[in-house]
Amino acid sequence: MDVQSEQSPRLYLVRLEPGEDIADRLCALAKEYRLPAIAIASAVGSVERVVYSTAIRDSSGIPAYSEPRSHEGYTEIGSLQGHVGYDLDEVPFAHLHGVFASSEGRVFAGHVHEARVLVTVELGLVATSSALWRRRPLDGFKDNGLAGFHPAALADPRCSAQPDPVGE
Repeated sequence: MDVQSEQSPRLYLVRLEPGEDIADRLCALAKEYRLPAIAIASAVGSVERVVYSTAIRDSSGIPAYSEPRSHEGYTEIGSLQGHVGYDLDEVPFAHLHGVFASSEGRVFAGHVHEARVLVTVELGLVATSSALWRRRPLDGFKDNGLAGFHPAALADPRCSAQPDPVGE
C-alpha cells in the first residue's frame, strides 16, 4: 500500500457550463491553479454525452477495460468520483468513474472517458498542496497498458507540480 498524507487540503467549488467536458475542465483547473492532486468530493448535474468503459478480462484472462461505449441524450449524474493527478510527463490526467441515469431511466456506470455538460455540473473538489497523484503503469499490467495513480510527496524530484500560491 502506498500512502501520502496531506495536512492542509483546500476545497474548491466549481460550476461547469453547457458543452464543457468534465475531465478536460478538471485537468485545466489542476494546471491553471498548479494543484498537485484533486479528489472529487461531490458532483451534481446533468450531461448530454458520456463515453465510458467497464472492467473486463481480455482474451488471455488479464483484467482490462472494454472498448469505449457512448451514450447520447439527457442524462443525470447519479454519482461521479475520481482524481486528477499527473503522468510521468507532467501532463494532468483525470481518472473518473461514474453512475448515470438516462432520461428513460436506464442506469449505466463505468470508467468515464468523456462527459459533456448538458445544463450544469456543480463540483466540490478537495485539492492538495503537498501530496501528488502520479500516474504510471501498474506492475503486472504493463503489457495491456493499464496505469494507475500512486501517491507521492511533492518533494519528489520527478514532481514539478507546485501548490496553488493564491491565498497563502
